[in-house]
Formats: sequence, structure tokens, C-alpha cells
Amino acid sequence: DIAWNHNAQVIATISKASSAMDSRNNVVLTVADTGNRVDSLQHDLNWGRPPASGTSIAFGGKSRYIAVGDNSGAVCLWDLKKRMRVREFFHDGYPSLQVAVDPSDKFIHSLTNEFLSIFNLRDATLSGNISPPSSHLTFTRCHTSPLEVQKTAIGTNDGSILVYDTYRQSDSSTPLLTLDRRHLGKITGLAFSSINSNLLSASSADGSLQFFDIRTGETIQELAKLPSPITSLSMHAGGVNCAVGTASGDAVVFDLRQVEPLAKMQMQDAVTCVQFAPIPKPKREKTTSTTSALSSTPSAILEQKTSASTTPSRITTARTEIMTNSLPRPRETFNSEPSSLLSNNSQQISPPREPQPQSTTKMPIQDYRPSIPRDPSISGASNVRDPSIAGAPENEESKHPADEGAIQLEDVRDIVQDEVENLRDDMEEAMRNLHMDMINQFHQQSQELTAVLSAQAATIERLTEENRRLQEENAALRQ
Repeated sequence: DIAWNHNAQVIATISKASSAMDSRNNVVLTVADTGNRVDSLQHDLNWGRPPASGTSIAFGGKSRYIAVGDNSGAVCLWDLKKRMRVREFFHDGYPSLQVAVDPSDKFIHSLTNEFLSIFNLRDATLSGNISPPSSHLTFTRCHTSPLEVQKTAIGTNDGSILVYDTYRQSDSSTPLLTLDRRHLGKITGLAFSSINSNLLSASSADGSLQFFDIRTGETIQELAKLPSPITSLSMHAGGVNCAVGTASGDAVVFDLRQVEPLAKMQMQDAVTCVQFAPIPKPKREKTTSTTSALSSTPSAILEQKTSASTTPSRITTARTEIMTNSLPRPRETFNSEPSSLLSNNSQQISPPREPQPQSTTKMPIQDYRPSIPRDPSISGASNVRDPSIAGAPENEESKHPADEGAIQLEDVRDIVQDEVENLRDDMEEAMRNLHMDMINQFHQQSQELTAVLSAQAATIERLTEENRRLQEENAALRQ
């Protein structure tokens, strides 16, 4: 399995090797631009459980945490800063097919064939299980909406799709929506749109890729059917591009406004996982003086504009990374008809905002502590920009003091949030240590009290026996 971190700088991969099979670590973190390994770990090392093979991986907590599921039914959460397991959950006997940290970072979802387990990260407890509504159904894939985090879609073996409200306390096993057998094969991929909460895409082993409106349950569009079973699906954060991998080794990119594929690449083996890189949060270089920013010459502004860019859309397969720099920027909604999403202007798929310029000064990953080196030789080549603004100088109005202040305030907010999370983790660890000390002290005091009470009990028993004999002697003297 493959997972991108939140700012598209690090790729996490997991292999099936367990601690009993291979001495090498089965979780590897790699810099996306250079391919250099920055860290690795063995998810089941020194666990006190039988060795197990990893099956799924996902980032959470702004990439400070990473969740791993394995085929023994265990799910663990690693703190990459402390390099230790901080949470452990189990559904023994049911291998974890897919593990995900929900967008709110409050829950971990672990999907098995028989149920979806929802674990509370803060309380380290099981919040509940969602089971198939029928005994002949088994779960295959799931995805949580990034816009409405309480909604989770689950695919089944008969080509049906179930949408649940996982936050609902009562009767959570009743789906909000059932798309009954919309595909002829099992569901192999699900993805909610990141710009429209009502748009859901689904791929199947029958080679079909369809898009649904979860308000009405209608099929909006079906793209060209592939001759080989689809094994994986990923939706770009821009909202109009998606990619699939197939069992025949094809990686195919689609534009949702077109029926035919936009790009295609052939691999040597079957594609097991395909993932678009997320769109990183735009960052600009902090200016030490607002006056200097406002007084920049047009040539200096042009130089900054030329070097600024956004992270390109990238598709990572099990063995190959496809650079899709030629993909058009999504500027319009679906053109295909019919579509209920197009008939209502208030419910259209809104085009994503134009990316803001980003400083050429590379920042280390904020939440993953090891600094990530950048290769200067590929720094410019790894970025793309909108051709419509090529060679055009940037307006000095963009350097307004209010913009700089907003960016600095945003940076301060991120730093404060990171420090609050660190403080909270330290307080939790201190509280755990305090509880352990109190338990040890109570145990020691209990043993001391037990020894004292035992000695007193022996003394009392001896005095009772002596008193009994005296009473017998007194009774004999009275006679």
C-alpha cells in the first residue's frame, strides 16, 4: 500500500514482510522528489504478538502519525516523532483490508470483509462496528468524505455501495444510501470528491468507473470501460482528474469532462495501488520588512513569480511514479449530460481556487521532525505553473501588508497548534507515568498493610485463645 503525507513531500509504503520473514523494515518513508529514504520501521517488532504481514497504511495528524493494519487483525498507530507505537487496536481473526485516519483525526477506520471497525484515537477505545446488511455481502473498500467527515462509503462484493453516517450513535448500521449492484463486479475503489460533497466515484473489477450523486442515488456519468479489472482508484484534489490501476498493469488518467482517457502508462506487473499527491498548503517566504516587500522592483517580482509554483499532480503506483505535469488545470465543471449536479447552480462542482505562489525556499516537513533535504538540481523541474501567467509580472498589490500579515498569522497558528499537540502528548505521558507511580505505591502500601494486619491477626488470635482458657479456669474455680 502507498500513502502520501499531507504536504506531498514524503511517500510511505508498506510491504507484506513481517518481523519473522525479513530483517528489513516493512514500512519505508521516502522523499518524493529525490527518492531518498528518510526513515523506516517494522510495525510488528517487539510487539508481544505473533508476526504479521502489513496490508494497509495511512497518514494522520498532519503526518506526525501513521496507521498500519495487518493480516492478523491488528491496527497500530505510530508516532513518527517519538518512533513508538502510541495506540493499538485489535479485531483478531479478521485481517485488516484497509486502514484510514478520518480527516478530523479523531477516529481510525479499519475495514475487514465482515465489518468496519471505528476506533476512537483519544480514548483508545472501540466506538463501534458496522456490518453488512445481508449475510451474503462482504465489504471490499471504503472511503470517508473529506468535506463531510461523518459520511463513509463502503463497497461490497456484489458491486453495491453503502453510505453510512459513522457519527450517528443510534442505529449506525443502517445506511443512509444504498446503491444496489451498480457494478457487475466487486468494488475495488471508492473516492469522494474534495470539492463537492455529493459526488462519489467508484471502480469495479468489471473494469467500469462510475460517478454518483449521493443525494439522489443517480449515476451521473460512466467513463470508458477498461478491458482489464480495475484494482485501485484515486481522485485528484482538484476535483476533475482521477486515476485507476488495472490488473493488466495499466495506469490510466481520466479527465471527468471527457469520456476517453487523458493519459495511459503500461507497467510490467499488475498495479496494486495508485495515489494522487495531495495539493500542499501554499506557503510563501516570510518577509522581514513589509516596506521592502512593497518597494520590490518589477524585475525582482518577476523573478519570484517565475520561481513560484505548485506541486505537480503525481500518481504513484507500486513501482512507478507518473508525472502528470501536462494535465490541464481544472477550470470548469462536468460538461456531460444528463447531470442533476449541473441543473442546480447552487450544487455545481465548483472549480478549485487558483494556487497561490509558493516560495522557492524549501521548508522542512513541519510535523515529521526529520528534515527532508532537497536536490537543488531538480527543484525547478519538479514544479509546474499555469501557462496562462508565464512571463507575466506579478502585481505589487499581491505584496500587500495585509496578505503578508495573514500568512505570518497562519504560520504562527500552525506553530502554536504543533506545540499544543506536543504539550498534550507530553501531558498524557506524564499522566500515564503518574498513574503508574500511584498504582505501584498503592500496591506497595497494600502489601505493607497486609503484612501488618496479618501480624495483628495472629496476635488477636493468640489473645483470644488465652482469654478462652482463662474463662474456663474461672468457671472451674466457681464450681
